[in-house]
Amino acid sequence: MPLTTAPAPEAGTRARKEWRVVPSVRLDGCHDVIDPEGVIYGTYASAAQARATCSTRQREEDRRARVVTRPCMCCRAPFDSEGPHNRLCPLCRRRSDEPLEPQRPYIEARGRG
Repeated sequence: MPLTTAPAPEAGTRARKEWRVVPSVRLDGCHDVIDPEGVIYGTYASAAQARATCSTRQREEDRRARVVTRPCMCCRAPFDSEGPHNRLCPLCRRRSDEPLEPQRPYIEARGRG
């Protein structure tokens, strides 16, 4: 199986760390999942199991690569943001999730006439 290289990263971005599946050299018919540093993460009996594990680990790696320190939009404190959708620090997010104080329902008085 020929090895392929990832395209060069755009300016200002980190190079993507690739997980991959290769036929096992230790066990016939098995497949190894190799981490970005070239270390065997695990050996699996089927290619499907190895691809599923590789895919899960790659998604986790990609998620970690997107983490950037940003200022909170509410309190301006720096925090580790997982992407452009994540702009509130955990403290302010918790505050925004808390329910408001219970309000007495407004009942309009109905008059006669």
